[in-house]
Amino acid sequence: TIKERMKATPHSNGCLKEKDVEHVLKRFDEEYKASLLKNKFTIDTSSSKIGESFEELIQILQPYI
Repeated sequence: TIKERMKATPHSNGCLKEKDVEHVLKRFDEEYKASLLKNKFTIDTSSSKIGESFEELIQILQPYI
């Protein structure tokens, strides 16, 4: 999905290269799992629009507000 989005809407000054996407995702996952934060969540944005992802975030955070 990241590679598809990079191709669909390229950024002239983007620092992430297509060849590095898998490595970055792997490292992100490793750091996420190693995080000292106990209460974590993920939002799958692969098929949702920005507004939909934001609504999901609000629903997740609502009990803590």
